[in-house]
Amino acid sequence: METRELRRILVTAIGSFSAVAVIRELKASGCYVVGTDLNAAELLSESTEVDAFYRLLAMTSGRST
Repeated sequence: METRELRRILVTAIGSFSAVAVIRELKASGCYVVGTDLNAAELLSESTEVDAFYRLLAMTSGRST
């Protein structure tokens, strides 16, 4: 019996135009998908498509906002 390792894939800027197509294709191929974006998960419909979501902090003039 063959065991297959689960691939973990990071997709950045999941609020972008093409991200949902990329996420769905990766999920269909059996990947564990982690998504990131500058916006909160509540503002991104794509955040429900990923297995885990992390909001990144924006950097402006060397300081996080």
